[in-house]
Amino acid sequence: IKGGKAWGVLPAVGGGGCFGPKGGKGPMLSAFAMGPGAFAQRPGGAKGGGKTVAEAGVMKEMTSRFVLTELTPEITETDVRDYFGQFGDLEEVVVKLLESGKISGSVKFAAPTAELRHTMLNVPHSIRDTPVKVMTHKMQKMEKPGFRAKLQAERQAARGGPYGKG
Repeated sequence: IKGGKAWGVLPAVGGGGCFGPKGGKGPMLSAFAMGPGAFAQRPGGAKGGGKTVAEAGVMKEMTSRFVLTELTPEITETDVRDYFGQFGDLEEVVVKLLESGKISGSVKFAAPTAELRHTMLNVPHSIRDTPVKVMTHKMQKMEKPGFRAKLQAERQAARGGPYGKG
């Protein structure tokens, strides 16, 4: 406590989080100084919609939205909400028909944790006796044909060619 005010975590604003006394007045305090477990939630419109978590002084993005693939026409938003709601509070559930004719969806959790991420990505999921594939947006992007080659080419170009900068 400094100057009669308790230190707290303020929401990230304008692309960066700030730590300081509640009310935003006074000196800034880093996440490292606050210790492990201190966090700042990004505004809802932030990329990924996740939470930023300070662990040992390093800010890490915790995935809150998961992509659901291999859904069947019988699976409804209510089915998805009922199934994935058992793992945590859901902010958003979407099931949609893609132009390709496939059905995809997503779930966004209000308070993601490392345990939730592990459950979502490493435990088999089934709705109405149909296996459902769960992944992050990044995992989905990496599965696209040619994406890895494109990424590797961009990295090589950034280093100055296939052999790096000389």
